[in-house]
Amino acid sequence: MTSSVPWRVRLSEGTEAVQEEVIRWYQETPHGQAYVPDMIWGTLQTEAYATVILGQVVDFLGVPNDVPAGVARRMQRQQVLYDGEHRYDVVLGEQALYTNIGGPEVMVEQIDRILRDIDLPSLTLGIIPAAAPVSM
Repeated sequence: MTSSVPWRVRLSEGTEAVQEEVIRWYQETPHGQAYVPDMIWGTLQTEAYATVILGQVVDFLGVPNDVPAGVARRMQRQQVLYDGEHRYDVVLGEQALYTNIGGPEVMVEQIDRILRDIDLPSLTLGIIPAAAPVSM
């Protein structure tokens, strides 16, 4: 049996609490996997990119605006990429590289971050080309 909690409920106290929950989960998980088809995986996001994303979530859901605190925690969770104790296999859709989050300056900084971290021993990053055949 599975259960689901709506994002509006999960974020009812703001973004920081959810980010803290994710930090705990990441710290307890030595090997994680993620598939993110249309945006950059949260743990690879720059501060500017994360600020735009979390700001849009807060605005859309009408939850408490603690974006700076949520972004700070999201940046904190990135330490798992550098601690030598965790490993992540991440697949992005090519669209994630083109989805315009925050404009050209934010996107250039974000792509630079991906290029910097792509060779981390803790990270295996794949990108599915947009033209790749889809099978079900």
